[in-house]
Amino acid sequence: MISEGINTNKVNTTGWECGIHRLYCEDTATVIVKKTPSPELQCNKTVWDPNTHKWVEQINADIGATVRFNITLTYAGDGHFLDIHVKDILPACLQYADNASPVETGKNNSIIFWNLSTILMNGQSISIEFDALVISSGTNINIANITGYVNCIKPLSCEDTATVIVAELPPPDLQCEKKVWDSDTKHWVEQINAEIGDTVRFKVTFSYWGSLAFYNIWVNDTLPTCLQYVDNATPYQPVVNGKAVTWYLVLFIKYGQNISLEFDALVISSGENINVVNISGWECGIHRLYCEDTATVLVEKQPDPLVADAGGPYTGYVSESVQIAGSATGGVSPFTYIWDFNNDGVYDDGVGVNLTYSWSSAGSYTVHLKVIDVTGKNNTDIAQVTVNVRNSPPNKPNTPEGSASGKTKKVLTYSSGAVDPNNDQVYLLFDWGDGNTSGWLGPFNSGTAHEAIHTWIVKGSYSIKVKAKDTHGQESAWSDPLTISIARGISEQYMLFLEKMKDRFPALEKVFAALFNILEIIKLNTTNVG
Repeated sequence: MISEGINTNKVNTTGWECGIHRLYCEDTATVIVKKTPSPELQCNKTVWDPNTHKWVEQINADIGATVRFNITLTYAGDGHFLDIHVKDILPACLQYADNASPVETGKNNSIIFWNLSTILMNGQSISIEFDALVISSGTNINIANITGYVNCIKPLSCEDTATVIVAELPPPDLQCEKKVWDSDTKHWVEQINAEIGDTVRFKVTFSYWGSLAFYNIWVNDTLPTCLQYVDNATPYQPVVNGKAVTWYLVLFIKYGQNISLEFDALVISSGENINVVNISGWECGIHRLYCEDTATVLVEKQPDPLVADAGGPYTGYVSESVQIAGSATGGVSPFTYIWDFNNDGVYDDGVGVNLTYSWSSAGSYTVHLKVIDVTGKNNTDIAQVTVNVRNSPPNKPNTPEGSASGKTKKVLTYSSGAVDPNNDQVYLLFDWGDGNTSGWLGPFNSGTAHEAIHTWIVKGSYSIKVKAKDTHGQESAWSDPLTISIARGISEQYMLFLEKMKDRFPALEKVFAALFNILEIIKLNTTNVG
């Protein structure tokens, strides 16, 4: 049987009877063949809907999404369907993800093809699945085409589509946000108030809004002079160079993805601390994207530390008031000054900046000052006070004692002494009455007598007096004078006479020379005896 229908088979027979009569007969037999349906190939192209979890003909997707396709072909008919070729044509908006099952035979740009060795019988099916990346906006129609042969003779083919609709996106954009943690409100904010010594935490968040991929990312955070980086960044560690804190991120992000970085900084001075971050990178090596943002830490200027100054060192006298003056720098005025003069640790001996205090005994004392500013902060200081017994000059020295007369060019000795009321040692100065003094001699113990020598050259009457001074430099009055008489020595008188005679009688020069020698010998002997 080669076709359908009512097949009537006719037969007729003819012949001759001894060459005289021609005989003939005819009959039929019928074969009825029912009509066989034509072989059929059905193909169905669908896409997975992640919302309904079903295979559908069309979905909506975003750039950067991965979509999954299914191609199912079913053979219906007699015979065998074989030599199957599947060709899938991706639109420009989709990119094959290289993960088909079964694995493709080959691909050429946007065309993927399979040469299947499977032989399908009536009612049998085969399916192919693969992923594609959405890389641009538009209506993405994915076409699947299948061809093959029935019993290696009759060609069959079918075709179907599935659609991915991607909304048009704005131009690529990089957005960044810089925040600082507010420990009072427990929120990330743009600005906080802080104090010197506080640790503040910053957060940098950036997101990419483009159709490709964003990579080669540099994050540069520039700290102001008032802030100092603290080494506890998360999740990535930066490179720190002075005030520059830098991250180089070896990763890429897609449409709508974001990255956050956090780190701490120490507040080291006052002012308006504006922390600037800028982020840059490349979109598939085509576009360089950039963004920048700031967060601010306001730090009020703090006063300089309060420093008390008790002044000094001070010097005073027993039972006499000593002027004490304090001062203070830094802090917040007005200040309160309280004093401890008796070294008992209690500041209850005086209040005020300037005051007086006296001590009943000589010695070295320590005064303590505490200064309190208006905020309650305080600081202390000490000063040394030396209390002395007030010094008095030595009493008038005794009248000098010694010879009341003498000869010129003869050494004479005189003595005197003085008493110091404070029992200080004393120096003595002898005034010889001829314009010369002994200079200050000593020091000597108070009340003791001491000698001095002098030689007068010219005869006459002289008044010898003595002055004393103590070791503090205070001087006494002059003593009562001792008047003495100095006469010429005999040899001196004759020498003058002979000089005059020599001038008048030059012829007697040799005689006078001999007399001069005799007088010199007499003078020498007289001096040695004295």
